[in-house]
Amino acid sequence: MQAIIDVPREYFALDHVDSMYIMDGKEAAEYPLVYVNLFDRGREAEDRIAKAITKHVHHAGYENVDVIFTILERSRYYENGEHF
Repeated sequence: MQAIIDVPREYFALDHVDSMYIMDGKEAAEYPLVYVNLFDRGREAEDRIAKAITKHVHHAGYENVDVIFTILERSRYYENGEHF
């Protein structure tokens, strides 16, 4: 992703959340949901990021993966109490 959107590697962080899927009251087969929070980089960048994530998740042995983007607004982003 660093190469796709051309930002320093230290701008990226991963947060792994262990969860269980429950459907109709029973535990169901899991597949990864990948949430990506980023400033608007355009649809082309999102498409390339989604394809890169999907490729790596498939390589890890998962058949299905959902990639969900949340676009951050600079005016609402603070770092250590200061606007970014």
